[in-house]
Parts: sequence; structure tokens; C-alpha cells
Amino acid sequence: MAVAGPAGCADLEELRDHIGDCHRCPLGSTCTRLVFGSGDPHARLMLIGEAPGKNEDLAGEPFVGAAGKLLDELLAGIGLRRSEVFIANMVKCRPPGNRDPELSEIETCAPFLSRQIEFIDPAVIATLGRFASHFVLRTTESITSLRGKVFEVDGRRVAPVFHPAAALYDTSKRSVLEDDFRLLREVIDRDEETITTGDALATHRAGVLLGRAAHPGDVIALSGGLGAGKTALVQGMAEGLGVVGHVPSPTFNILLVHPGDTRLYHFDLYRLERPEELVDIDFYETLESDGVSAIEWADRFPTELPADRLDVVIDVADESRRVLRLKATGPRSRRLARGWADAWRAAGAVTGS
Repeated sequence: MAVAGPAGCADLEELRDHIGDCHRCPLGSTCTRLVFGSGDPHARLMLIGEAPGKNEDLAGEPFVGAAGKLLDELLAGIGLRRSEVFIANMVKCRPPGNRDPELSEIETCAPFLSRQIEFIDPAVIATLGRFASHFVLRTTESITSLRGKVFEVDGRRVAPVFHPAAALYDTSKRSVLEDDFRLLREVIDRDEETITTGDALATHRAGVLLGRAAHPGDVIALSGGLGAGKTALVQGMAEGLGVVGHVPSPTFNILLVHPGDTRLYHFDLYRLERPEELVDIDFYETLESDGVSAIEWADRFPTELPADRLDVVIDVADESRRVLRLKATGPRSRRLARGWADAWRAAGAVTGS
């Protein structure tokens, strides 16, 4: 059965098939081939340009000419390869003579780009040039005034930068682009927050702030060795969620449920041996409920965890220092990670990156 539109597509491949040999606007009749985009379909960084040029039109790939070579150099300068990011354009077909895309052409392609962003779910978007920046940020400000700043749209960080082609015509912009990409590297690194605590009491205090930042439906997946402080963190979360009473380790119960201002579901997967056992404890149904779920030893069954979750890996650096590494894998968990880390910083605690 054919999908009704971009919203009915299940993944990038289906979206590409849906677009097909597109003639939804006049550009389909003048281009050589459609340039869908390429790269890692689960990239944390997505680059959005304006439109394909002559070389891209011939190759069917984005940024393959001189601007593409410069883009590769800029990415390499911040420790990234093209294969580690996803690159797409505002419009998928080359405008004749490399003219600017018209509003009607942008509007025709906009649902496809929006769906690409949803599927890739990048933590960070770099908008290359004026048109992409205007579309993603919903603004009309000049790229000169936008670059060098970081915005948040729909739970993602957005960093506008000059289009690499600008540096081909004005070499003075090369150093500005390099500055933009260094900022981009900082933005990417900030997406993986790090919280440093001391003893179990300090870890408990960090958990209190996590509980206060959490909302029903949030899933926190905890990993770390024996004695790392996973239960201390969950006990703090319980306090932050308004749970009254003692919160023990659920090791011998697998799941403990604690009512509070927000219900806390506390899992411990240490004793489970097979993913099938998760069904017996209503694991999947519980994660979709109206409470906050904290999962100790979550790394035992990583493929069974929801796509949108906050992974917290606790490393014991020494007797007086624990490092909590936060990795958010979806828009909900990104908001949670930032809210928690911001609250920890505001409380005067020690954080790093």
C-alpha cells in the first residue's frame, strides 16, 4: 500500500522511495537527478545546506565539489568524518544556473527535510548559510548576525554557520568558518554532559536534582560497577519526585514501585539472564506508563531499552570522586539531561565535559 505522504513513511529509505522521480515543482524538470542526502542515518550532527550545485546534480550526492572538499576539511578540523554526520539540503534538486531557491520550491521540499530531521533525530544541527538558517530557526535575520550563536529548536541545538561556498569567493571567511566549526565541536561535546560528584551523599544530592527535572514518561538507564552509586542516585531521584519512605535496592524484587508526586518505577536487571524475562515483569508496559523509570544495570539489555532515554554511566574515579556521564538519545531525554546538568551547575556543584 502506498503511503499517504512523508508523514506515512517509516524510515529514510521509504521516504526516498516516496519522493521518487520528483516533479512536484518545476525543478524536477531541469535537474539531472535528485539529491536526497547522505551520511550516518543516526548521526548526532546533521548539516543542512541550501541546494545542490552543478557537481551535486551530476553525482546525486551533497557537497561533492570544491565546497564539499572544504566542508570535509572543516569537519576533519573538529575530529569528524563525513561518514559520521548526515548532510542534506533545503531543496533536493538543483535550481537552474545555481540561482537561489524560490519560496515555493522551499515549501515543496520542506516536508521532506522535516521528515529527514525526525528520522535522523540529530542532537545538533548546523545550518549552512542563510536559507537553511531561516528555515530551521524560523527567522529572517542575516546569517552574519546569526552565526557564532547557539539556539534551541524542538529540543535540538542549532548552530548557524556560513555556507562553505562563501569562503571560496571570500577567503577571509575561511577563518570565520573555522571558528564556527570549533563552536560546533563545543556544542556537540556539550550534548554529552558530565556531572562529577563526590561520595554517596553527593551522588544522592545529584539524584534529587534529577528527580526534580524529570517528568512522567522519562526513562533513566543506569550503568556502572558494583558500589558505583546507582542506588544512591535513584534514592535521590525518589526524594526529588516526592517519594516518602525508604527506597531500597530492588535486586531481589527486580521491580519496586514507589508512589510520590510522580510515581517512580525502580528496576534492577542484574539477576536477569535473558531478554524474555523482561516480559514477566511488565518491563515494556511499565516504561510506557505515567511514571518515571530508573533502570539499574540497564547495560545488560541495551537493545530492549526505548530509543528516547537518558543513559547515565557512573565511573568511580577514586574514593572521593564519581563521574556521571550523560548521553541523551532523543528529544525528551535531551531536555532532561540539560535540565539536570543546568540545575547541578546552578547549585554550585562541579561539572565537566
